Amino acid sequence: MDKNGFIICPICKGKTRQKATQETYLKNFPLFCPKCKCQSIIDLIEGEVTVKETAYRQTKE
Repeated sequence: MDKNGFIICPICKGKTRQKATQETYLKNFPLFCPKCKCQSIIDLIEGEVTVKETAYRQTKE
């Protein structure tokens, strides 16, 4: 999390649209990043983010 409470994307390190406090507890939360368009399954416990699974976007060829 950054100093304003936004959850940071574990892939591109960009700011996502979700906010959390130090007391927020998330388990198996699908975090979507609008910047890199990837979805990660995360756990958020006491301000620490743990990545469980990541789904990268598919590019058109």
